[in-house]
Formats: sequence, C-alpha cells, structure tokens
Amino acid sequence: MDKILLETRKLCFSYGDQPIVKNISLKLRQGEVLGLIGHSGSGKTSLLQLLAGLLEPEQGSVLYEGREVEGPSKRLIPGHDEIKLVKQDFELMPYLSVEDNILRQSLSLSEHARARLLGHLRSRLQLQNVRGRKAEQTSGGQKQRVALATALATQARVLLLDEPFSNLDFALKQDLIQMLRTEWKPEAMILVTHEPGDMLALADRVIAMKNGRIQQSGSTEEVYKHPKNEYVARLLGPVNVLSAENARKWGIDSSIPLLVRPAEIRVSRENGVEGKVSQCRFAGDGYLLQVSFDSFELEVWSREPFTDGTVVKLQIENKKAPSAGKRLL
Repeated sequence: MDKILLETRKLCFSYGDQPIVKNISLKLRQGEVLGLIGHSGSGKTSLLQLLAGLLEPEQGSVLYEGREVEGPSKRLIPGHDEIKLVKQDFELMPYLSVEDNILRQSLSLSEHARARLLGHLRSRLQLQNVRGRKAEQTSGGQKQRVALATALATQARVLLLDEPFSNLDFALKQDLIQMLRTEWKPEAMILVTHEPGDMLALADRVIAMKNGRIQQSGSTEEVYKHPKNEYVARLLGPVNVLSAENARKWGIDSSIPLLVRPAEIRVSRENGVEGKVSQCRFAGDGYLLQVSFDSFELEVWSREPFTDGTVVKLQIENKKAPSAGKRLL
C-alpha cells in the first residue's frame, strides 16, 4: 500500500465564532490526486490553507509523513517546505518579472539546474512571450500560469491547487491537465475546482464537502456513479431526480427518489416510456434533450438530434440508480 504523505485528524477551524472546517479527517497517499468538491463557502479553501500550514487549527492536527505541520504561531514564515499551495489570488510579486517570480522559488538549485528548469516551465506553460514582463502587467490567465510555474519550481512533494484553471482557455487547460498527469506530476496533489470535467480528468479520489463537513468520500468513479445525495451528485455533473412514483413507470421498485444521470437514459426505437421532446441542445459529441412527461421532465443525452415535439421512448439503463435519500440542497 502506498504510504500516507499528508493526513488530518479531527481538524477544526473557525473565523471568529463562525465554524468553517468541522472535524475533518482525511489521508493523502503517495501518488494520489485528491479532489475537493463543494459549493462556495463549504470550507475547501480554508482546508487547503490548514494543510499548507498557513492557518492555525482550532482543534485537531495536520501531519506530513507522521510529523505535525506547524501553524503560523510556531513558524516565523508560515508554511511547509514540502507542501506548496497555489492560491486563487496567485500571490505573485507584482514588481518582479515573470522570470524572477519563478526563479525565486528555486534558489536551492545550481545555476545550470535553475536555467534548465526555467526553460522547461516557460515552454510547457507558454510563458516565453512574457518572461521579462512584470507580473502586474500580465493577464489573469498568464498570472495563473506563472503561479503554477512558481509552485512547480519549488519541486514540493505535495501540491495544493485552488481553482488552478479558472482563467485558462480550453486548449491550454487540457494541455496543463495532461502535464500534471504525467511529466510534472508531484508525489501527491489536492485539487479544488468547480468544473466537473477537470475533476473527473485529474482526481483519483473525491471528497465532497458541505458546511465544513465531509458529505461523501470515495473514488471519483464511485462518487460520480453512486452519490450519497442530490447535493453531491450535482457537484460532478447534471442529474435527474426521479420520484419513486415516476420510477415505477420504468419498472423500478423504489420507496424513495432516484438519481439518474442523463447518460443513464437511452432513447429507444422499440420500447420504453413515451415522452415528448421539448428542447434539443447541441453538446459537442451528442445532444442534450429535455423530455416532458405528464407531470415531470427528464434531461437525456442522445447521439442524434430530435425536433421539438417529437415523441420518443426512453429506457433507464441503470436499474439500480443510486438513491437520493434525504436530499440536501
């Protein structure tokens, strides 16, 4: 089993009298990418800062390789040498050049090693054209890439990323995701993003948070396919909530609502429950249909388009669709 690099034990933190992180225990293993998902204000960013040693825990502890990560009260300069956090506000030195911002994070390397590292980061993060520009003179997307480059230049073993792709165009984002999967993958990484596609592409495991607490933890596939409730389900993509009564139309015997992803519903030419297409939207590799029934609607993924008003037959492929349980919205 891969060893545990970073761990929290019953971690609690408050701003004033407002609890932000409540009794969080987690483990980050070597080689793992852990995703944190949750609505804004659920405690994700504060948890990252606690993990990085930038905030003082109210209760509980953060451990790196079994040793306590000291908070700001115990360190002249807060933080941990082997844990690097890339914040949403980037924290660049505004009057230093892009190149100098990156170089100041690699002072322990030889001059040759620094030059080689800098050249590679400039190339992979497409910063060649702004290398001499002051950080304050760069765009939001460029600042985001510089911030990521400075983090990678530290060669920290654990990388914490807080919304690292929010200002990037799609093509560059995909390139960076691939880079973090392969050649620049740290020993372990924690990612916060509100974009489900980014989370599904990078994370091995996911923790869903709400109001400072863990709602669900598991492999990315497990949480996506078997969310604990509607709140968790919607964090990773669109979902239909099918009442127990309506589920029986498909022969699904349930006493509580079901959660069904659009891709779990199939348009059939032979048999199924009939509904009428009320909307059809192009979605790149297929189409998203809004299908109306007498008292409810479903969102359905389809390989082919249908005009509004077309009567279609739908089958639910996952007969054991995960239960919505007590829905938390």
